[in-house]
Amino acid sequence: MKRAVSLVLAFILAIGLSPAALAASAAYGSDVWLKDTVLQDGVVLSDNTFWSGGYDRPRHEYYITYSPGASGGSPSVSGLPSWLLDPSMSADQSAATVSSGSVRPVAAFGSSVCDRLTGGAAAEAFEALDTAKAAAEYYEQQGYRVVGAINGDFYDTSSGYPLGMLISNGQLLSGSGNYYAVGFRADGSVVMGEPKLMVTARTDTQSMNLAAVNKPRVEGGGITLMTYYYRNDHSVPASSTGITALCTVVEGRPAIGGQMTLQVEEVSEDAASRTLQENQVILTVSASGYADGVEFLRGLAPGQALTLSFVTQDPAWNEVTEAIGALYLLVKDGKAQSGFEATAAPRTAVGVKANGDLVLYTIDGRQNTHSMGASLGVLAQRMEELGCVTALCLDGGGSTTAAAALPDSTSA
Repeated sequence: MKRAVSLVLAFILAIGLSPAALAASAAYGSDVWLKDTVLQDGVVLSDNTFWSGGYDRPRHEYYITYSPGASGGSPSVSGLPSWLLDPSMSADQSAATVSSGSVRPVAAFGSSVCDRLTGGAAAEAFEALDTAKAAAEYYEQQGYRVVGAINGDFYDTSSGYPLGMLISNGQLLSGSGNYYAVGFRADGSVVMGEPKLMVTARTDTQSMNLAAVNKPRVEGGGITLMTYYYRNDHSVPASSTGITALCTVVEGRPAIGGQMTLQVEEVSEDAASRTLQENQVILTVSASGYADGVEFLRGLAPGQALTLSFVTQDPAWNEVTEAIGALYLLVKDGKAQSGFEATAAPRTAVGVKANGDLVLYTIDGRQNTHSMGASLGVLAQRMEELGCVTALCLDGGGSTTAAAALPDSTSA
């Protein structure tokens, strides 16, 4: 867990729903303070404190409960829910502002991603570190009211890259096959679990599964796909010799359930970095990488056509427009999982209930007079207790952050 640096990708939701007021907690102990605040129609902030085995061992939690179906009114002529629109403007003006803005109606992740996707002048790549607070302020500067926010995925502290999946506006910006994720469809409904992403490159004569999308190349590993969104300077550094195929995008974009058609421009073996144009990608593998990946890239030739497909085992992920990764499965089929390390710390989690309601959860920690935190096992019990049928652990420790805009406030 990180103490000093808050998370790269703020996990921001402008939606919400129903609390379940609980008294004593089997996971946390006796209740001291229980308070629910309706942030807006369908969004509830719960602020609870429990004693865990003694007065000197409190636990203080904040969580937001939201329901995709509680939009707080019928859609306007724009098709957007009425609560999302600015009441000081006409429906058409407000809808135009939302539609042209950088945040999706359902969910958005860190300002850096949205800047890049909308061509913002202050463009940054998704690996640039940012705090949840800074991301909330960014959206507020764009004219949005951030109803609720928590921090997001674990990340590599040396590089800033998220460990798991990242999807924004339907585009796969980062991903690998080994992590859990939470995603949102355009209507706000939730998809949660293990996408098991498989990216496959095919020529007329052979195919090869790739290791990752927009992750740093791993020595001794497989082929990585890197796009224009890999870094804010659009460069792809290489610290050691590797085999690199520079390709032009003929058609398509990285998206789950979709395909890209590429044309190979050059294949080289060197340690040079490259600067990508928006219509370019590279496929790269270290010289010490998997032999079949090295052979596949060496076999490509300029002018050759190449197809990339992006597939998951669960077709529900094909409908996801926004998603962020998670590391641990806390609750499966309504049952808390076990076998985690036992250290108490600040924690962040996300869970979904059987009726589709989403719980965005945080617990403070490492302050015994205020909140001792929770181990992953105790956190899993608490998420089950809150009614989650599936729950995932997001980054905790110093990254754990919760923010909310109270009903009489325009800022979180």
